[in-house]
Amino acid sequence: MFTDTLEWNKRCVIIGAAPIFTGSEAILDTDFVIVCDGGLAYAQEAKIHFDVLLGDFDSWEGPIPQGNFETITLPKEKDDTDLMFAVKLAIRRDYRNFLLLGVSGGRTDHFLGNLSAAAYAAEEGGICVLFGHQERIFVFKDNVLTLSPIPGTTVSVLPWGDRLQNVTLTGLYYPLEGATLTNRYPLGVSNVIEQDAQSPAVHIGHGTALVIVSQ
Repeated sequence: MFTDTLEWNKRCVIIGAAPIFTGSEAILDTDFVIVCDGGLAYAQEAKIHFDVLLGDFDSWEGPIPQGNFETITLPKEKDDTDLMFAVKLAIRRDYRNFLLLGVSGGRTDHFLGNLSAAAYAAEEGGICVLFGHQERIFVFKDNVLTLSPIPGTTVSVLPWGDRLQNVTLTGLYYPLEGATLTNRYPLGVSNVIEQDAQSPAVHIGHGTALVIVSQ
């Protein structure tokens, strides 16, 4: 079971170079932080301590800095995007909970690629939270996400793949029980946390879900 309070143990934060950069206030001193390529500009501006700097550095101008962190230089011609390489690196180091910052806005193909990397982490039993503009996107598989009971919060549930099965939504204005959501009909879009909800939750029996929480 996951929670949207983001206070997880053994968590990895990955910082990308996409135009929208929010959520840096959620970074904890105990987090393992990986900076990808041009995301270094965000890390430096926000004075974020990081553990790994990696990329092919095609979106970074200037010399690669030196410091008390690991640097991994990737080839420009490769199968993995910089973010995908970062997710795989963190999983090899036994991380399963991820915050992804600087990964939305800009090119649509880059954003969808970042969602694909998040889905990869979900397949490995983890959860990814992507920060966007006044929203968070939770990506997870076959699990339960308990939401903060803030009335009026918009919650949308979509499948990453063909379908989600045995979907149950509690504490939301439009409840579901044991439903199937497909990628051909957006039934789960624009739900709302109810006024008196105690523990609103999204239960996914089978499938990888995108849960978008907007305020």
